[in-house]
Amino acid sequence: MKTKHYWVISLLAVLAVGPGLMSNTALAAVQSLVQKTVVTGSFASLNPIIIGNMAFALFVPMGPLLRKRFGARPIYMASLSVFIVGALLFALSNDILWLAAGRFLQGAATGVMLMIMIPMLVLSFPLDRRNYALLVLIGGFYGSVITGTILGTIALNYGHWRWLFYTFGILSLIGMIVSYFFLQDEQHASTEKEKSSFDITGAILTGCLSVTAAYTFICTSGAFHQAMYGQVLAEAFLFS
Repeated sequence: MKTKHYWVISLLAVLAVGPGLMSNTALAAVQSLVQKTVVTGSFASLNPIIIGNMAFALFVPMGPLLRKRFGARPIYMASLSVFIVGALLFALSNDILWLAAGRFLQGAATGVMLMIMIPMLVLSFPLDRRNYALLVLIGGFYGSVITGTILGTIALNYGHWRWLFYTFGILSLIGMIVSYFFLQDEQHASTEKEKSSFDITGAILTGCLSVTAAYTFICTSGAFHQAMYGQVLAEAFLFS
């Protein structure tokens, strides 16, 4: 079968969003290994996971706006470049702050691409084959989540986790190469009305809400683990 345009878009959609979804689930599986590497508490090793997820949610609305202003291919290549930097930063770091920075970049890049690729994917299929777009969404996106869990379990069994993020970076690099040859460029917005449609107030409120939520989750997880640790010590003292 000849390669159709919508199958190329499907591949680009999976390569844009899939590595980020794999990273989320794989990191949850290898959290104990990361904790040993950075020599920190279990609650502190949760911080990169929380920050990455909050960055993902924060940057999802930015995707359509950036595509409208700069076009799909420039944003695609820029986002995947940011994701690769984040993956390498996470894979090469031994400090919890740099790990959190890497996860922030990964989450932000994946969030930007999500609402760019889903509409592009659905609209690229002809009407008589649009049900295949649902197949790509389920098989590609949810399959990436399952694949991340499997890879994380393998890494946990062998005691090495850094290769995971090298792999995710390579997948994003493949996406950049494919997009350079097959993804068509678009004219960015040129009218003043389109350029002034950005909701600055909403963006500021969203950013403040995300920072507040991330800080709350981090503090809550830390307090919860400290309370559990204190309870274990108290029970050990009583039984001794």
